[in-house]
Amino acid sequence: MRADGAAWRDAIDAAVARTRGWYDDIHGEPAWRRLMTHRLGEEILAELLPESASGIDDAIGRVTGDLRIERSAR
Repeated sequence: MRADGAAWRDAIDAAVARTRGWYDDIHGEPAWRRLMTHRLGEEILAELLPESASGIDDAIGRVTGDLRIERSAR
């Protein structure tokens, strides 16, 4: 399996489809939960696997919650 944003989104959507789906409560609507899960997953991939992260460069330098994501030379 490839490690990129598209694979992440496909895997999450498939897993959620096998359950009752995204739920709705006072903390967020289903569409928001899906969007945030995809976004945060892509940010994690960009940080952990920068060589495999295609199309996720906009995640670098973006502030999410109390974290600032920056790519550093290894």
